[in-house]
Parts: sequence; C-alpha cells; structure tokens
Amino acid sequence: MSARRATALAVALLAAFAAFAVGAPPAAAEPRATTIPDQPARIVLDDGWTATTAGAEALAADPDAPRVTATHADGGTLAITVAPAPNIDAWRTKKRRAYLAEIVAGFRAEPGVTVDKHRDTRVKGVPTLELWLTRQVDGAREHVVVRLLLFRTRTVAAAAAGPRAARKRLEAAARGLEPLHEADPDR
Repeated sequence: MSARRATALAVALLAAFAAFAVGAPPAAAEPRATTIPDQPARIVLDDGWTATTAGAEALAADPDAPRVTATHADGGTLAITVAPAPNIDAWRTKKRRAYLAEIVAGFRAEPGVTVDKHRDTRVKGVPTLELWLTRQVDGAREHVVVRLLLFRTRTVAAAAAGPRAARKRLEAAARGLEPLHEADPDR
C-alpha cells in the first residue's frame, strides 16, 4: 500500500462517521456477531451497540460507504469499511515493518488527527494494525480506535469514535473486528 493509498484509507475511515446519524438504540443483552457483507470478517459487539449492515443497493450507489455502522446507547459510533487494497507486504517478514509504518504515516498526515499509539499484531493469523487516534470534531476532542485487518487482497477496517471516557468501550468495539477463519500461512 502506498502512502497515498494509506492516506485515502484514513480519510475514508474518518469520513465514515459522517455517513450515518447517531441514535440511542436500546441495549442488547449479549455480545452478538455481525458478518461483514461479502467479506471474510465479522464484528462482535457488546451490550449497548446496535449494528446496521449496508444493503446491496447502498453499496452499489457508493462502493466506499461503510459496510456496517453501529451506534452505542451512550453515544459512541463505529464504522466498518473495506478497501480493495492488496497487503502482500504485510505478510512478508522483511517488508512488514516498513509497510505498517507507511500506513501509520498516512493517518499522521491527516489534518487534525494525532496518532497517540499503534500496535502491530495478528488476529487468527491475519496481519493486523491497531491505532489509537485523537481528532478535533466541532471544537471538541474525539478519541478514535482503529483496527485494520490486512488481508492479502483487501483491507477491512473498523473505527470506533467517542469521548475519552468511553475509550475502553471503543477499544473493545474495534477489537471485535476479526477474520471469519484462521488464515492459511502457506497461501
């Protein structure tokens, strides 16, 4: 992924929050999984989150629209987007660190966005990058937690945003994004 593509992904994620209205849905009793349409991933959300999956018509009209959006009863928001960006270098040991640094640089290049920290990990064998961001929204600081699943042929991203007091809840929501199956390391 080039730095330009990483920046474009960052813009899409941060703009995704403007794509839906925040409501106050009723709290759910147990965590529940929502499969991302036509993707090898799902999101598992805890109590208080209500997820909505984008329909085929909405995605046909805007392929960059969030695949899943969610709101929390306390005001947090979550959006899941998909970028058809190959991530081959994320799977190569020698190139992985530089590749992930490019993605982080793309987020840092966004005006008004501060990357507080980031972490490189694997989820079910899929290279994953987690970022903790701060941004200004209408004069107030908003905290954003992002998880990027770096599949070989695409990037599936979850971004959860809200006030600092909700940071742990936002982390749990973003970390709910996971591959459906264990990755084949030999593929």
